[in-house]
Amino acid sequence: MNDSPHLRRTRMRFCLAVIVFGGSLAVTFAANAQAPVITVPRDLNVVGTNEAFGSGAWTTKTSMPTARDAFAISQINGKIYVAGGELFNNNSPIDTFEVYDVASDAWSTLAPMPTHRWFAGAGTANGIIYVVGGQASDSGALHTVEAYDPSTDTWSTAANMPTARHSVGIAVVHDANLNRDILYAIGGATNTGSVNVPVKTVEAFDPVTNTWTTKTSMLQERWQPVVGVVNGKIYAIGGFDTTFSEASDKTVEAFDPVTNTWTMKTSMPTARGAHPAGGVANNIIYVAGGIDQINVDVETSLTTVEAYDPASDTWSAAPDMLSGRTTLGGAVVNNILYAVGGFQVGAATVGQPFIYQITATNHPTSYSASGLPAGLSIDTATGIISGVPTTAVDSTLTLTATNADGTGSALTRLTVHAAPPSGPLIISSSSATGRTGQPFSFRVVTKHASRAARFTAGGLPYRDGVGSELTIDPVTGLISGTPTSDGNFGVALTVTDGSAKTHATLQLTFISDPTVPVVTSSSDAFLTPGTFFKRRLKADVAGQFTYIGTDGLKHGPSATCEGLPPGLCFDGVATISGTYNPISVAAPAGSNMTPDTITIRPRGFCQPTATNIDGTGTAPLNFFER
Repeated sequence: MNDSPHLRRTRMRFCLAVIVFGGSLAVTFAANAQAPVITVPRDLNVVGTNEAFGSGAWTTKTSMPTARDAFAISQINGKIYVAGGELFNNNSPIDTFEVYDVASDAWSTLAPMPTHRWFAGAGTANGIIYVVGGQASDSGALHTVEAYDPSTDTWSTAANMPTARHSVGIAVVHDANLNRDILYAIGGATNTGSVNVPVKTVEAFDPVTNTWTTKTSMLQERWQPVVGVVNGKIYAIGGFDTTFSEASDKTVEAFDPVTNTWTMKTSMPTARGAHPAGGVANNIIYVAGGIDQINVDVETSLTTVEAYDPASDTWSAAPDMLSGRTTLGGAVVNNILYAVGGFQVGAATVGQPFIYQITATNHPTSYSASGLPAGLSIDTATGIISGVPTTAVDSTLTLTATNADGTGSALTRLTVHAAPPSGPLIISSSSATGRTGQPFSFRVVTKHASRAARFTAGGLPYRDGVGSELTIDPVTGLISGTPTSDGNFGVALTVTDGSAKTHATLQLTFISDPTVPVVTSSSDAFLTPGTFFKRRLKADVAGQFTYIGTDGLKHGPSATCEGLPPGLCFDGVATISGTYNPISVAAPAGSNMTPDTITIRPRGFCQPTATNIDGTGTAPLNFFER
């Protein structure tokens, strides 16, 4: 067995999730009592993540204030503008309009778009940003065109696009004869009821005359493509070439506005749709993220990036994004590609314990979750979803939080991946709670990883003007730092070991409310066979401890030995102790485990949790064998 690059002199045997419950039930009467509002899963799925690619590497930038996906994006004068999109929590298009100043690494809110919409396209022509088409609901396409003037922060209406469509690619080409920019709307989809119908249509808009002209259609239908302009030619790349029943597309075609003709080019190595991010830097077109196939049991949010050189008609691999996302936006400023927002699928792995905590405002007294994958269940008192998934599946969950004044609900997406047949596997906890303003650390633990394995993390807390408040050590996998603001963060973890990559999602919750407990006892414990072990669990607020064991199930508050390393027991109060007595077992037939005759293999994570009437804190307890 290859050891993980951290704690190389020890072997991880178990991980425990500890939960703390505390305090007596109290009823508070308030004049303005309100129903709970679920504060996750928005940050776990629809994200405001902002990453920049330049000089051969990706870096984290200030996140977009409004986490969203399926928006329109354009840039002018060193600033990136983001219009509309959707919030997965309410599944409705928005009119929010925000701008990112690359120089100051800061976002600002601008005058909202007149029309709420998602899946629109955008482009900048002659100093004006045009937002084209889209959808105002989950069916029906728009031909609406609205123009934004950055100098006055005002919107106006332009001539409607002749063909109503959404998920359209937008390109702007300077016409030397007319001495002005012309905007091209390329492909997209119309609607027949709720069915998306891809089109080859190409229409050109002249902002000066406020008129549209039909151009030669593409050679292939496509919607949600990446579109880029190099040396006056338009390139349409990937997307979906049919309805939501087929694989994504990898074909590339080029349009010459002078001759009004299309030509097929070398296909992209990876078929991808669902609005990958795209942009042109140094005459190279970059395509980042998206998904490789839809309507399969498990969809994959891609981290991969590919680069197309029109001069040689060739493709090459570029460094991966830090976090895999779909329906995101891409824009280039000063030859740096920015990948903004999008949808990030929460990920679990078959056979590995999984934890996810619902958090909500206004002191919920109960929680529920429907649509859970097989092997997972919810603790209705704490809002913690846990278990060991048994089947690879892509699920949409409906979460609720209830108090005496009503119920709040939200949707989240959870993908359970099959365990990889080889290569590294992330087995550490998938959820942890920390105290805002206090130092925090979390160890990403793997198995089947060599000493050459390296870690990355996308979506970590970031402070405007300061940078990342938490960072990950690429060699050890230790996430550390001091968060300064409350929040819930869906962190995309990746471990790369040679050509093998493994991804997982980590939910981090930071709270400043002094009444909610946070587990403060050490997250690492070391076991020696035949030696007595004792660990007292601690929290910074009085409460009751339980734990989620190696079996993914909740245990306690009564005394029990279930779900703990062999020989250890929980006393029902706050202590885990006993003489560690490992059991030698062989790896299951057909598994990807290397033989281990010392003790049973680690079953992922186990985790102490602390809960009282005001909330729940949870943190991993990793057991390593000396």
